Amino acid sequence: IDTINLPPEALAELKELTNDGRNVDAVIATHPYHTLAFRDFYAHFSGMPYFGTPRHLKTIPDIPWAGEVMANKALFEPDLDLRIPAGSEYVNPLPERTNHLSNVFVMHHSSKTVHNDDCVIVWERPPLLIRMMGYKDADMHFHPSLKGPGLFPTCEAPKAFHG
Repeated sequence: IDTINLPPEALAELKELTNDGRNVDAVIATHPYHTLAFRDFYAHFSGMPYFGTPRHLKTIPDIPWAGEVMANKALFEPDLDLRIPAGSEYVNPLPERTNHLSNVFVMHHSSKTVHNDDCVIVWERPPLLIRMMGYKDADMHFHPSLKGPGLFPTCEAPKAFHG
């Protein structure tokens, strides 16, 4: 679920743990604006299907995407439950630089683990600027764009997001 740029030691460990990627069923992109590590990850692990957000499919055409993640979520059930909160834009959140609120929440039932990338944030030690905004060590918060422009500019959006 999602990718990162891996330092050589972590890459070697992941290759060992996954039998050089052969034990990985799929790679699932969950955040429309987190795209930077997918090409490098694909260069090392290309033998499985990749599922992306609509923006991934559009902005990284050199990866042969198997499809849009939410249109294919049934492939991952019942092990994973994939959901997008209502009340916010997932397909084309704007402005790109600041609106990182909406993305796919992934629940892995057997481990009782939720993966989310940016909508909910926990910093072990927030950067100084973030601490100046009131964030404390290890506190859980919604992405700052929740207050604008993350939610749709309607009276119904906060209730839809909450629901």
